[in-house]
Amino acid sequence: MGCTLPACGGQAIPDTLAARQTSVEGARMTILRIVNRKMDREMYEALRKALDIDHHHPLGLIMHGVSEVDGTMQVAQIWESSWYAALFDENLAPMLEAVGAPTEADIRVFELEHLVTP
Repeated sequence: MGCTLPACGGQAIPDTLAARQTSVEGARMTILRIVNRKMDREMYEALRKALDIDHHHPLGLIMHGVSEVDGTMQVAQIWESSWYAALFDENLAPMLEAVGAPTEADIRVFELEHLVTP
């Protein structure tokens, strides 16, 4: 299975276990990312609509949420691995530029040791 969604640049991206393995011993490490691009709500909404993330979920994304803190939108994401997050970031760059959003971001990454999903 591969990704051909707008967030993947419309290109077929292979979904192989070997490509997704990121930790020492070969097990996938689920990650939590907190992303701050210093976007205001208007810019975030423009990007959200361009991505259509509500309907087209990027490959490997488990959860996406956002909160406004001091006028800046903070994004929390949980990814199956850092490989998927990096793939998303690569394909996100043209969309960021298209809506005038900063391409640089403060990104904090945490490897999750335990994740419960319903």
